[in-house]
Amino acid sequence: TVSDSIPAFVNCTTIDWFTEWPKDALLEVAERYLEKIDLDPSISEVAKKDALMKSCASMFVTSHQSVVENSKKMFLEMKRHNYVTPTNYLELVTGYISML
Repeated sequence: TVSDSIPAFVNCTTIDWFTEWPKDALLEVAERYLEKIDLDPSISEVAKKDALMKSCASMFVTSHQSVVENSKKMFLEMKRHNYVTPTNYLELVTGYISML
C-alpha cells in the first residue's frame, strides 16, 4: 500500500475534524465559566453583576469569532491555515479567569 511505501504521507497528514461552535454555544460556555467567579467584588447588585458577566461572555464570543473570520481570510489571501478550535476558546476563557 501507499502508506507502507511512504510512511511520511501518513505521519504528516492532518485531519480537520473540528467544526465551529454556534454563537449560542460559545456564549453559554463562557457564562458557565464566569458564573463561578466574582468579576467585580465592588458591585453588590445582582442585576449589575449579571450584566457584567454577560458583557464579558459576549466579548469572548466576539473575539473568538473574529479570529475564525480572520483565519479564513488569511487562508484565502496567503493559503496558510490557522486552525481555531473549541479548545482555543476554552483556553481564552480560562486564561482570562486565571488572570483575575
